[in-house]
Amino acid sequence: MQPSCRAASAGAELAPHAALRSERTRVGGPSASVTDATELPRGERRRRALLRTDAQIAGTLVHAGFEMLPDLAAARARVAQVAEELAASEVATTEAVTLLEKAATGPIGKRLASLGSRIVARELALVAPSGASDDGPLDAHAGSADLVYRDGDAWVVADFKTESLGGLEPGVAARRHVHQLDVYANALRDALDLREIPRREVWFLREGVVAELA
Repeated sequence: MQPSCRAASAGAELAPHAALRSERTRVGGPSASVTDATELPRGERRRRALLRTDAQIAGTLVHAGFEMLPDLAAARARVAQVAEELAASEVATTEAVTLLEKAATGPIGKRLASLGSRIVARELALVAPSGASDDGPLDAHAGSADLVYRDGDAWVVADFKTESLGGLEPGVAARRHVHQLDVYANALRDALDLREIPRREVWFLREGVVAELA
């Protein structure tokens, strides 16, 4: 595809390549403690397990809602629908709505709205081989890119994260996700036969910042 093609035609070309969607766990809470869980009292182990579950479900709800933005009312409704489907706790649902509204009305929401027609796809299923032999691919990486958009002639693939930066600089925190974004960017390049690999971005929804991977 020529770089000058409009986003609408690009979306049409992307459709045949969206062959596989994987369910991904969205972790929205802080990193796990270095304390060996087996050393904790049984009640504390259960409490921490529940907190991790709530954080994961909250992350899933946020991503579901974000697909509907910039329509915040539709995003809230989507969160409520998915929360019911997942039997999400009140804690997880409240956390998701709070984070979604914060992101939607802050710098992240404004950036998303500014993209307008430059958005090519949301939650785009991508698959990339992770090894090959004479008989073809041996294995594959699969996942869903949260956002694909055009920036002039360049393609950009972005992933939303609900985790906290934990005091790290955004660029440093983004490096934790370099492998995931590499998979998406390479899969998109191969699908569209692009000459250059797409830019890779991590959008930290909690802090409202975007970090580009070099």
